[in-house]
Amino acid sequence: MNRYIIPALAMVLAGAAFAQQPGAGFAVVGVAASQTARINVVNEGVPAPPGQDGEVLPPCRVVLQFYGADGGLIKERVLEELAPGKIGYLDLTKADRPANEVRTPIRAVARFGYSGGANPPRALLEGCRILPSLEIFDAETGKAELVITEAKPLPVSSIAVP
Repeated sequence: MNRYIIPALAMVLAGAAFAQQPGAGFAVVGVAASQTARINVVNEGVPAPPGQDGEVLPPCRVVLQFYGADGGLIKERVLEELAPGKIGYLDLTKADRPANEVRTPIRAVARFGYSGGANPPRALLEGCRILPSLEIFDAETGKAELVITEAKPLPVSSIAVP
């Protein structure tokens, strides 16, 4: 009987972790001097119906970040309120990277979600559903050379979203 309780508990805990997920990150990619990396996010959340009294949709805050090989932050953009249906992005250009590198390894991160202690308000979960992607494109032509849509959830921690 105990063998069924542990998997069920693991599923409940996984659901709780998802509700409090602080964002998603992508695998490390190399960016050549002639390329630009872009983190894209779209809020696929559902806005509160017009005229609905009571529940106010909290702002959906998203922080887009690029990290270098040493783990240091290279560039960051804070989107204070990404409304449902809206898109945000952050570009990492040649000018943002170390001057003499032909190819720069980077990691892209999108931080979002609920990081409070109690259960998140329903409106937050419905109005803040972030779908991130990472693309690498030729800086001169704008032609996409790589698009990654599979991001991995970041570990839940006690660190608040900046």
